[in-house]
Amino acid sequence: MSVVPLLGRLLLALLAVVALGAGAAGVGEAFEDLARWQAVLEREPGNRDAQRGRVLALARLGAPQLALELADRSPGLLSAQEREAMAADRTAHRIRWGTIAADTGRGPERFAALDRALAESDAVGLRALDPAATLSRVERQLAFDRLVALRDRFRMREAVDLHRALAARPDPVPPYALSAAASAHLTLEQPEAARDLYRRVLDAEPENLDARLGLFYALAESEEHDAALAQARHAVSITPKWIGAWSPETTHGNPRYPGVLSVRAMAPLQANRVGEAEARLRVLASRMPFNANVRTDHASTMRARGWPRAAETELRWILAVDPDNSGALGERAGALLEMRDWRQAQSALATAQSAYFEQGRVRRAARLAEVHRMRELIVEGDFGRSSGGPSGTRDHVIDAKLYSEPLAMDYRLFLHAHTARARFFDGTGRRDRVGVGLEYRSTRFSASGELAHELDQSDTSAAAAFAFTPDDHWTFRAALDSAANETPLQARRAGVDAWRAFAQIEWRAHESRTLALSFAHMPFSDGNRRDIVEARWTERVIVGPVYKLEITAALYASRNSLAGAPYFNPSRDLSPTLEFANEWLHWRRYTRSFKHRLVVSIGSYAQQGFGSGPVRGLRYEQEWAANDQLRVRYGIGRHVQPYDGVRSARDYAQVSLNWRF
Repeated sequence: MSVVPLLGRLLLALLAVVALGAGAAGVGEAFEDLARWQAVLEREPGNRDAQRGRVLALARLGAPQLALELADRSPGLLSAQEREAMAADRTAHRIRWGTIAADTGRGPERFAALDRALAESDAVGLRALDPAATLSRVERQLAFDRLVALRDRFRMREAVDLHRALAARPDPVPPYALSAAASAHLTLEQPEAARDLYRRVLDAEPENLDARLGLFYALAESEEHDAALAQARHAVSITPKWIGAWSPETTHGNPRYPGVLSVRAMAPLQANRVGEAEARLRVLASRMPFNANVRTDHASTMRARGWPRAAETELRWILAVDPDNSGALGERAGALLEMRDWRQAQSALATAQSAYFEQGRVRRAARLAEVHRMRELIVEGDFGRSSGGPSGTRDHVIDAKLYSEPLAMDYRLFLHAHTARARFFDGTGRRDRVGVGLEYRSTRFSASGELAHELDQSDTSAAAAFAFTPDDHWTFRAALDSAANETPLQARRAGVDAWRAFAQIEWRAHESRTLALSFAHMPFSDGNRRDIVEARWTERVIVGPVYKLEITAALYASRNSLAGAPYFNPSRDLSPTLEFANEWLHWRRYTRSFKHRLVVSIGSYAQQGFGSGPVRGLRYEQEWAANDQLRVRYGIGRHVQPYDGVRSARDYAQVSLNWRF
């Protein structure tokens, strides 16, 4: 028996299985035609009618690659139009196989088949972009398939351009191509365009789960959080928990169901309700302990709560079981960066990028690393006018630090400038100080040292700071400054300076609760010894996508050893206060945002020998984030408090800038 008939019989057997599985009349007829023509060719190998019939039957059965190979052995079997249609079908099949390879492979090489398929459709792509070109039915279909391939290859800008060109033509764009275009828009951070396209898909296919989930993300990123939550709930309602339920033997869990539940659990995170999202995912992860994607989403909410170490531990477990989990790879790199574990973060990010450079979590971690490697400028300014008191009638303070990019990963050089002025009835107090220092940061420790020069007194001073963060909750800080910037300018006006030693313990439960206790000791050059104790408890009591309310209860107490000092120096004082910080999000676009903040404070101030009086404060701020590199905050306020029994009011303006470049 010759090789060709043998291959024919093997092919017939394979296609018989396909035909039986499909159960479609058209497939069955094509199979019968193929069997009939194959039988003729076994008797008459040169019969051109049979050769042509076999080629057409193979094309109808979904084997255009084999059909074209056989047609090319006998030129003239097909017309130009027939060959064009088969070539388009072949490219479409290669796109589908290329997509499967891209989804299941690892690294850039998984796109090789998809790249070959795209190369075959380049000519059609150029014609589709030309509004003067008339596309045949076959070309239109191939252009739609190319749109899907561009999305799967993460060539999103090209996918959007192709969709716009196709949408401008009179023929409708099919739902699967609309869905691909919507996905491309979403990746390019154009959520409104994605939202509108996903809605068109769902109008045609209401049960399309991928489009439903895509619409959820598009709505969330368009800041339409109530509508997004409704889509997440609908996705859960239309997704069966069990499938194949024809009999107990065939029933099994729907592999898509956990993912839909995870999206529903993550929905509050999009609306800034971090605690709710984390709690939901914690329960879901406990119910599905071996679902890596659910546990990765849980780790993501841990990071949002300010627990990168707990998240990294969870992600290490996931990657030990599923080392190719793209989401866990990217999420772990981000957690390590937040932990300041720079070396492991660099290694984890390199691994994630080499495997899945285009995955959303990997791209976000790469951006976080890119911003970390930049230089940083931090400027704080305060400008006030007062009716009297320790700050003088007019005062200002400007403090600026310029950090270098990281050196040997753990270190940064910095320049530090501090200038302050306060006008009193008997003169002006001032301070002008410049310094240079080195900062060290690692996963548990941070430290800095600075040498500074007093421009107005030609004195040299030194400062050091240290912090220890053993876990996600506790931070211990200490600092020492031989010429403290906190020295009152009234004292400097009188020629008095001070050291400052500082210690603080901070416990941070999560993003919504922080407690801190600090102590400062300041020995003045005139012999005075000042001790200051402060306690603060901050609780975020209202959270949402637009409005947040934080309440801070604070207690300040101090004592001084010297009486009759030429600066405000109460022997003892005590000030309990309550601060209500109201924040409204005016608009947000990914890393860009604009916020309003209104802070109201009430309390009392008790000074030994002068009784007590009320403390009142009001401050209005605006915060503008241009992107993840530049953030500016500015505001005005008024603070009223008694000093030595005399009520004093201070009006002030504040500005701060944080710029990475």
